[in-house]
Amino acid sequence: MQQGFSLGMDLGAVFVKKRYYISCPTFDKRELPALMPREANYVYKAGIALLDLGRIGYDQSKYSADIVSLKPSTYYLDLNSFFKGMTSLNKIHSKLDEVANLEKPADYFTISLPTRFQIQFDWNVSKGFYLNALTSFSVPELSYADFQLKEAHYWQLTPRWESMLMGVYLPVSSAFDKKLFVGGGFRFGPVFMGVQDLGSVFSKKEKTDAGVYFGFKTFILPKKKKPVCGFSPYGSLKRD
Repeated sequence: MQQGFSLGMDLGAVFVKKRYYISCPTFDKRELPALMPREANYVYKAGIALLDLGRIGYDQSKYSADIVSLKPSTYYLDLNSFFKGMTSLNKIHSKLDEVANLEKPADYFTISLPTRFQIQFDWNVSKGFYLNALTSFSVPELSYADFQLKEAHYWQLTPRWESMLMGVYLPVSSAFDKKLFVGGGFRFGPVFMGVQDLGSVFSKKEKTDAGVYFGFKTFILPKKKKPVCGFSPYGSLKRD
């Protein structure tokens, strides 16, 4: 069970370079559809974030124990055979007590959240084409805890084409090793689906993990769309 002081938080900042600035004097509502923007209003976005900073505390089990030292009689013991057939924590604890000097641990322990530092850059290339770059580094030591939960360092590069109705995504990622994962994703309206590694899907080898995902995204309270009366990369344009 969870016990003690637990805390988790995300910290971050985003810088957005706007494509144009908006100015809206009085307009005819019948012109609203023609005045709405057809693409994202930015040239690029750059962001940094510290995610999952914190820890969670848990009660110790009644079978929990710290091994202080091994007893002399266990130096030449085959531990694999010794623990063979153990079917419960109570039996394992009793066996450990025979071969080791045990000590009762503290009443509870803490585990860090998978704290990580992320840097992300998103470039609006042209006419619905975008390029996103992301890198993530695990830093669980920032969340002071008895045990640290580490996430693999990785980078990801995702070219995509998307509109208000649909989107196509081609993420390429790696955990800073020689193995690359090339995935694919598709969105139609609020429904999206994809796979982390296309190679595992089409490979003839035995499949163990493909990283398939799908979902449905919507807003409980829809955002109000603001009409665009004029736009410019250099400033606002006003209509008479």
